[in-house]
Amino acid sequence: QSSAHKVMCKLKYFAQYTNQFANMNRNFQQIIFAEMLRIGNQQRVYDVGSSSWVEPRTKENTPCHRATGCGSMTLPGFFCDPFEKFSGEFICHDSSSTGCGLGHQINAIATLLKHFGDKFRVLDPIISGDHPEYNNFSYKTFMKDDLLIPRETMFTQCAKIDNGYDMEVSTQGEMGQPWYVSGTLMPFIENHFLACPSLPVLPDAMAVKIRSTDHYSTEEELQAAIQKYCDALTTNFNISNVLVMTDGPRLACEGLNITFIESLESPDMYKSSAQKLMCNLQHIAHYPQQLTFAESNLQQFIYAEMLRIGNNAPIFDVQTHSWVTPPTRISKPEE
Repeated sequence: QSSAHKVMCKLKYFAQYTNQFANMNRNFQQIIFAEMLRIGNQQRVYDVGSSSWVEPRTKENTPCHRATGCGSMTLPGFFCDPFEKFSGEFICHDSSSTGCGLGHQINAIATLLKHFGDKFRVLDPIISGDHPEYNNFSYKTFMKDDLLIPRETMFTQCAKIDNGYDMEVSTQGEMGQPWYVSGTLMPFIENHFLACPSLPVLPDAMAVKIRSTDHYSTEEELQAAIQKYCDALTTNFNISNVLVMTDGPRLACEGLNITFIESLESPDMYKSSAQKLMCNLQHIAHYPQQLTFAESNLQQFIYAEMLRIGNNAPIFDVQTHSWVTPPTRISKPEE
């Protein structure tokens, strides 16, 4: 019917062949790949540009780019353009819909569970492009599996996806409420988290949680950040022993005896980096003196554990240089 129609049909015709020789660096090749995927032709294609064999596209390896709440992620193609329709009964949390770190994810899961109740499930494992250290791990390493469903069953078990941020439910709105920690997060942790291995609490020590996103591009920025924490410690506290939890700056403050939390742990204590993170936060909560970045998403988990064990000591916020009172038990008003 037209020259364009002729080109499209020729590309689809080529896809029928089991032996192909092409230039991969062409937009037209994607049309061939799409038809190969549709008809089930899984034969490799020889790329004249790189002089190598290229695997055909599959549902799993066709890449796409998605803008998320934490930046941009490159995902398997079926996440952006599903090959199947959702036919299940559950409202599901899909970590790839936000791409955010573990703190964002768990706060969202707690909020979604409270909102949807028994109709809510979590796709396992997590996919998090913004934090590769927590990518493709199973929630089962630190959560009970009663809420988890395999990611490959998402279309048959889920009715729709809600990431907890920009869909039906607003996690940020829930976290801003005075009842969030006691009424939403703490019950979720108590009912759905696995027990953590115990660590010894250092006597007469100050616990310091350094924000996980504190990474610096220059040595000057790094040293300035370290000095900020050291100044806060030496100015506001009469202490000599400090326990530090960090995956960013490594504190080295003159006159202070610094212990990093890793030195208290034994080999193979944790099942994943995610379990280690969650358990380290719970351990920090047992210290009567704490210095932290109070606005961090991860701080909510320290607050929840403090509330659970009855530690109501104020926390010093390194960002504002002020004392912060931990949340108390507050019930949500009846609607």
